[in-house]
Amino acid sequence: MSLTRRFGRARIDLSEGDARKLQFISQNCVLDIFFYPLERGSTPVATHVEARQRKGGGDADRAGCIEEVERSVAGG
Repeated sequence: MSLTRRFGRARIDLSEGDARKLQFISQNCVLDIFFYPLERGSTPVATHVEARQRKGGGDADRAGCIEEVERSVAGG
């Protein structure tokens, strides 16, 4: 999956029915990516992204969190 190449190994990989959630973390934020099939029986695609602070769980900027998770995988 290209997301694991981009964000590293998922901290959580959870499936329920035809839905799936992958969770990635950086030092400061948590990134949840939700997958759902667009049509019955189709391959699930990323349809929703949430980002929150690791400490306190407050909202985090999604784009900033994505960049931070990518940097943590790249070693920066």
